[in-house]
Amino acid sequence: MLYRLGQDILCRLLLPLGGLEKSAIREMARQGGLACANAPDSMELCFVPNGDYAAYIQARGFACPAGHFIAPDGRDLGPHKGIAHYTVGQRKGLGVALGQPVFVQRILPGGDIQLAFAGGEWAGRLRLREICTPTGAPLPAGAYAVKIRSAARPVPCAFDGADGVAFAAPVRAPAPGQSAVFYRDGAVMGGGLIAETQPAQG
Repeated sequence: MLYRLGQDILCRLLLPLGGLEKSAIREMARQGGLACANAPDSMELCFVPNGDYAAYIQARGFACPAGHFIAPDGRDLGPHKGIAHYTVGQRKGLGVALGQPVFVQRILPGGDIQLAFAGGEWAGRLRLREICTPTGAPLPAGAYAVKIRSAARPVPCAFDGADGVAFAAPVRAPAPGQSAVFYRDGAVMGGGLIAETQPAQG
């Protein structure tokens, strides 16, 4: 998320853990008698009990738009549990049987969920919106490494200088609304929000 911050904010950030490994931080916590020293790593939303983010959202009074599953051929497959229960690229827990594996291709504005057959979740290109850089200057066209989710490894890509990104090799399940962040020589060069994905060419 730091790629979206301007220098007016970045220049005031204090990141005291910057160069330290997690093991060193845990040892410092043990020496300081902190209860969190041996706490398990948080792999999901750390403030959501049991990882049930849908229940967390609903318990706070937010409506979870309902809708229907839409088959790859356009058929209405019936209602789903609400969009908070699904994410783009999800394959497990859909409760849909079509004779071959399917995944969530996109969540539509009205609440319907478009499904696609497995294999179609690989994207070759992206189109971005709200592109920004830490300096405020436009992001130059060229070769970069890009990450489409925080835990993903950076992968080679080419940025066209406008809003297009072409991956050197297909990437699985980039999702509209997620950030795509560009790196060069280990430094964050900028990024944008994914507006649209284009399937990899077979």
